[in-house]
Amino acid sequence: MTPAQLHALTRRLLTLRVARMRITYLTDHRVAHSDTRLAATPAHRALHGDLSGALRGALGWELKDHGCLKGCDEEAAARGEEPQKRCGREGCPYARAFLGEQWPRAGEHLEASPYQVVGPVLSAPLAREEPLRYEVRLFGGAADLAPLWIRAARWGARRGLGRDRARFSFEGAVDLWTGAPLWSWPDQPHAPSAQPLSQVLPPPPAPTGAGRVGLEVSTVSPVDLRDAPPPPAPPPLSLLLHAAIRRLYALNARFSPEGVAGLPPAPPAKRRLEALLGELEGAPPEGESAPYERSRYNAPQRRRQPVRGVTGRWRYAVDEELLPCAWALLQAAGLVGLGQRCNVGMGRVAASAPSALGGAGGAPREG
Repeated sequence: MTPAQLHALTRRLLTLRVARMRITYLTDHRVAHSDTRLAATPAHRALHGDLSGALRGALGWELKDHGCLKGCDEEAAARGEEPQKRCGREGCPYARAFLGEQWPRAGEHLEASPYQVVGPVLSAPLAREEPLRYEVRLFGGAADLAPLWIRAARWGARRGLGRDRARFSFEGAVDLWTGAPLWSWPDQPHAPSAQPLSQVLPPPPAPTGAGRVGLEVSTVSPVDLRDAPPPPAPPPLSLLLHAAIRRLYALNARFSPEGVAGLPPAPPAKRRLEALLGELEGAPPEGESAPYERSRYNAPQRRRQPVRGVTGRWRYAVDEELLPCAWALLQAAGLVGLGQRCNVGMGRVAASAPSALGGAGGAPREG
């Protein structure tokens, strides 16, 4: 792989459209057009940590209850499959919106969900009348299913979150690209705008002619990369970029096939990217990783499951020829994620280029 080929591939991958919706709940509020008042309860105070998984589960059950075509469960049972995992009806909204079925198939090991749920991380119990805000991101053609997701958010507020079913009132939804409201009472959701990544990512730093640039990468949420070195060693830049390419390749192949039309069925092998970066990278990466390990309650299986990853801030020496691609791929990963469990908000990173580097063996200057 050459730098020119990497530039061309990156441009194609960044044609992926992304819709972003912010949903707002309240713990204690008079429900519009109703005399019902919801008060903060012990169930609300029991909510803690990252709520992305709990919100995803609540939305998934509502999508299934209200969006799945009648007969899906019976057909799944006849095939010996779990009803909540599969759907056999052609055109089923639940299957398309949540399970990622009935979309074009991607290459081997390139499965992806058409959504990402990014919830808040609670460090203290929710207070009276405190808002709970979270984001739902839809990729490619799945953006057309946004009204169903908004309705699921409203239904999910009534059913409740977490193991103890903390109930909320639904306050509305907003398009994060335009700021436009996406809900009109009593029951009218609106579709959000879907923007190509190429039009919403910040531009790369202007070239300085210094040869190499210090690129800093920090985790916004824990990152789970299968081939990452154990902490505290930082992951190689080639591993981060390859994970970002695989993620974008899978999302395009599944939900926006025109983005990878004419390209091979799978992204470039990691060794090809390593070879390219081996020629262009400078000093070894700096910084440290910290292990992340939590658990989440799996309602269908009625048990807790481990959630593992790493967090940290790392610094790399990058040749200016490669910087635009590395910058774009890592900024895109801030919106779509990289690695495992991206559908619950994991794998989001932020990139900055705080400094240029001196000679071939120089250390990064403080930005």
